[in-house]
Amino acid sequence: SSPIVFEQQNDSVRCILGCMTEDKKFESSVSDLANRFVFSRHQLDNGVQVLFQRDDRTPIVSVQTWCRAGSAMDPADKTGMAHLFEHLMFTGTDAIPDGELDRRIEALGGRINAATWLDWTYYYVDAPSSGLVDVLELEADRYQGLVLESNRVETERDVVLNERRECVDN
Repeated sequence: SSPIVFEQQNDSVRCILGCMTEDKKFESSVSDLANRFVFSRHQLDNGVQVLFQRDDRTPIVSVQTWCRAGSAMDPADKTGMAHLFEHLMFTGTDAIPDGELDRRIEALGGRINAATWLDWTYYYVDAPSSGLVDVLELEADRYQGLVLESNRVETERDVVLNERRECVDN
């Protein structure tokens, strides 16, 4: 049969769920699933948009920060700047020394990483939901108090250049 399409106009969320049977029970479960794609949107005083989706099926929280900046915005003679900055976001703050962010997220039972593309960079933390407040505090500190020390910038620059050699130039 044809796919079931769920579209929520307010938040431009679109999901296509394949339907392999005409079973009413399956259709009911698809309808229940579609109702979980409900987001609330908030805008902070500083212009940051926050999207929130609650899903009580698992006790996990995923905090993602998406920035509208990527490698396509690098100066022509300085490619890799967006990727370098992505790496530098993990190098520490006045309150949290270099390497401590990863350790704290891991101590919560979580994981942290990031990615850069042409027109975006995103950072994420997945952790047990009991750690949500800690995750938000760590992320706020990272965005407000990042410390860029020249030796760390050089180290991360070398890491990014090596990644480029392995993934792009090779």
